[in-house]
Amino acid sequence: MKALMISGIALILSLFAFTAVADHHSAPMIGGVEVFGCDFEDGKDMDDFMKVANKWNKFAGKNFSKNYEAHLMTHYYFSDRQADAYWVGFTDNHHDMGIIADEWGATGSKLQAEFDAVCPAKSHTEHAWMKVHNDNEDQPLNGGLVDFQGCRFQEGASWEKLMAADAEMSAFMTKIDQHGSVYRWFPMNGTPSDGPDFLQLTWNNNASDRGEDIVKFVANGGLELANSLYGSILVCKDGPTMLHRPLGGKE
Repeated sequence: MKALMISGIALILSLFAFTAVADHHSAPMIGGVEVFGCDFEDGKDMDDFMKVANKWNKFAGKNFSKNYEAHLMTHYYFSDRQADAYWVGFTDNHHDMGIIADEWGATGSKLQAEFDAVCPAKSHTEHAWMKVHNDNEDQPLNGGLVDFQGCRFQEGASWEKLMAADAEMSAFMTKIDQHGSVYRWFPMNGTPSDGPDFLQLTWNNNASDRGEDIVKFVANGGLELANSLYGSILVCKDGPTMLHRPLGGKE
């Protein structure tokens, strides 16, 4: 077992414990993520899904008591389509995720049946999200592309080394004016036991911004910097690129 391969709950506690020491007792924001993968029923398509999703958006605004932001993800660059579509829901923390789940269970059965008739879930996984870099937090995501990487920790890695590397990389990305925002999803319940230690996601609002970021990152020595900062900490492999679009929710 690698140095940092630990359970989801232990992971969250270790993140808070480390950052409280490293950042003068200010803990990072560790939010909740749930992902539903679904396949369309015969005769159903994305138009049918969006009709139900629009109903859900109105429902969420009236019935949820905590913030919940939903996105739809579909394949863009890929080699294996494991599902036709993915519903991705974000909350500020896992307590809020639980509250939303209880509220949905108590009042959302009619809408759940409508979703099941269009695109029934074949998987439901839980993750913890953590920010690595985002210079655009005051700007909402309006859709675009998100690149996935699967990462594993090297032997001898530590949270202290990872956070120090992240700080330097984030400063570099700000300096060269990168559009993309970088987050990590740490696996919790429902995820494969043989999967990566975490997923790293780079979000862009459009393909043009993504392409510009790639060109500027390479031209300014980003690949060399990434290797020097993370080479002894992480091994990451590129995964799919997904189209994403916001579905609404509760703010």
